[in-house]
Amino acid sequence: MFDRAVQTLFLFAIEPIVEEVSCKRVYGFRVGKSLHDCSSYLFLILASYTATRRFILKADINKFFDSVSHEWLLENVWMNKRILKLFLKAGFLELNVKYGTEEGFPQGSPISPALANFTLAGLETFLGKEFLSTRYADDFVVLGKSRNALKTVAMKKINEFLNIRGLSLNREKTKVYSIKEGFNFVGLNFREYPDKNRIKGITEGAFIIKPSKEKVNDFIRSLSRIVKLHKNVKNNKHLIIKLNQKLRGFAEHYKRYVIQKVFNFISFKLFRIIYSMLKRKHRKRNATWLYNKYFCKIENVNWIFCYKTNNKVVDSLFRISYVKIKRHQINTAGNPFDPANYVKYKARTKYLTNNIITTSKTKLLTSQKGICPVCNTSLLNNEELHMYHIKPKSLGGSHKPNNLLLLHKDCHKQVEYSTDKNLHAAFVKDGIIQK
Repeated sequence: MFDRAVQTLFLFAIEPIVEEVSCKRVYGFRVGKSLHDCSSYLFLILASYTATRRFILKADINKFFDSVSHEWLLENVWMNKRILKLFLKAGFLELNVKYGTEEGFPQGSPISPALANFTLAGLETFLGKEFLSTRYADDFVVLGKSRNALKTVAMKKINEFLNIRGLSLNREKTKVYSIKEGFNFVGLNFREYPDKNRIKGITEGAFIIKPSKEKVNDFIRSLSRIVKLHKNVKNNKHLIIKLNQKLRGFAEHYKRYVIQKVFNFISFKLFRIIYSMLKRKHRKRNATWLYNKYFCKIENVNWIFCYKTNNKVVDSLFRISYVKIKRHQINTAGNPFDPANYVKYKARTKYLTNNIITTSKTKLLTSQKGICPVCNTSLLNNEELHMYHIKPKSLGGSHKPNNLLLLHKDCHKQVEYSTDKNLHAAFVKDGIIQK
């Protein structure tokens, strides 16, 4: 723990420097930047009617975190060389066995992400004005006007940049795609689809971002595992709680993209998984019996999986297919460590000042383990945060920690304004709303 504390102390010192030398189009391991900023930038570039860079080089670096040259880091990183060498050689523990690190960054080191960003800082400028690129951690894409330019000029420059640092491209995984073929990046699929109604321009179709098939299938498999783990449980109360946590988290993360068909598909597949499990559990029962015991009708929608006591619905499955798309606004606040950008940065990420720095909100963040109890996802994901009173102040509720919750802005709205009786009951059960 002492080693990690010392590394974190040095991280505070070098992070502002790394931020200053990093390109604006780098979004991983940076304060106030997110995966959604990265995807939004690509959307702005590739969805334009006059977009001329129609080809994408998706690059893959061979074992980036395990291969960076220590010699290069010691020559270039602006910090005490003796201490940096100790950090780099610290190694890691696995099953009480210590492993050294002759190359690359120590696994799990607090300072490793900043050093990783420093290692690749300048790549975007090195490529020149002919190409545009964006990077998230060690994954990056380069946009160009032709396949040939990307395969020859861009790849040559990238290899030249990487070789100095002891790195190289994985030629098998580094490929060039056209915008019509589409490509996967940071768990998302980017592709232009034919659209006859498109306004005439260089682009011919509609550019769409949605979760990659692998991510969707992995998520469905995770839901299936939860259902299997609860197949022998007497009632489905805990099953619904677990499924709702997963569904809300997935919806919160992906609602920024063209997602409606994906949400509908997940809803359909989950229904089939649950119904198949119930049919196996009650082999001699027909569909009517299963419906009366395990399903209900909510807002004119039938076959909603729910939990009942005395024929009254207590909780129901989160309807992911009803989640609306909400576009992400790209972060243009600049360097958060620069006083000139402070006001703009503060306006975008209120939690950095209003929501975390105050003592009461720090305690809430800690007591909630950084998790929003409504959607079960991280509170530190650049979403605006609201302080919520379990017992409203208008009804005599206090401002003490036991009456307060820290929620995402949208989750707060859902709690306050939802007219869904079953959702309201779930919030009461979870202690979010007072009876």
